[in-house]
Amino acid sequence: MALLLFCAAYVLPGVFGRDPWKNADVSAFGHMAALAEGRAPWFAPALAGLPTDGALVPYWLGALFIKALPWLDAALAARIPFAMLLALVLMLTWYATYHLARTEAAQPLAFAFGGEATPVDYARAVADGALLAVVATLGLLQLGHETTPELVQLVGAALFLYALAAAPFRKGRSRAAALLALPMMAASGAPAMALVLALVGTAICAKSTYAQVRGTAWWIAGAGVASVAVGVALNAWGWRVADRQPAPLQHAAAARVVWLAGPAAGAVDAVALARPPAAPAHLRALGITLTAIFGCWRWAVPTAR
Repeated sequence: MALLLFCAAYVLPGVFGRDPWKNADVSAFGHMAALAEGRAPWFAPALAGLPTDGALVPYWLGALFIKALPWLDAALAARIPFAMLLALVLMLTWYATYHLARTEAAQPLAFAFGGEATPVDYARAVADGALLAVVATLGLLQLGHETTPELVQLVGAALFLYALAAAPFRKGRSRAAALLALPMMAASGAPAMALVLALVGTAICAKSTYAQVRGTAWWIAGAGVASVAVGVALNAWGWRVADRQPAPLQHAAAARVVWLAGPAAGAVDAVALARPPAAPAHLRALGITLTAIFGCWRWAVPTAR
């Protein structure tokens, strides 16, 4: 109960009693308000003639809640689904860690004379620590309370980690989570990261000692294909580099992005140069996803042996 109250105290204060914050938060709210008021088409939203970067799902969420809750202030109504997404990130983190800690490879050595914690109690303790670590992440403090695409991308990454962790115990739920997580990331502006997660997840599942997890590899691969299709359909494969950098640095950054995408490089339409506010959003999404991958690698690799 204390942990639930602590999470509520973390999520709720950033929702009420404030106006949209600067830069990305204001821009995202402008797109949502334009969709809700009918001033922009739903599949090609634009603000002051400037189109979005392919992250349609976050704007759809905010616009739908603005239309569904007309008696609330529009900015508050747009923040409600993102507060729910932040709570979902915390919940998925807890359950993903819980299932990972229940695997044989993650169990601690038994005491010589007994008295060690049961596997369930041990998994719960580790999951509580992981949840507190996520809450203590300074980068999430502001990002988690903004109405920006990065929070939807974070939900997709957390849902995908849950799919991998729950595969030995929850066959149907894990496969459904994988099929939802990767297309969600692609539709929120991170199709290349969805493809990277699909490749890593397929490799981990294919080498697992659990037969049920090895069967999940095909579902993750299918989710990766679906994320590529979603990215193409929403024209989300355009990467932007801030034009404040010198030209050699721009090309070097573009080369690193294309190299990271690997097989996705052929699907990348172009590396477009845009104004500086467009670049940090993609770079933050990149950092969030890579942090999630390497954060679970310590457990995921031993589990796959």
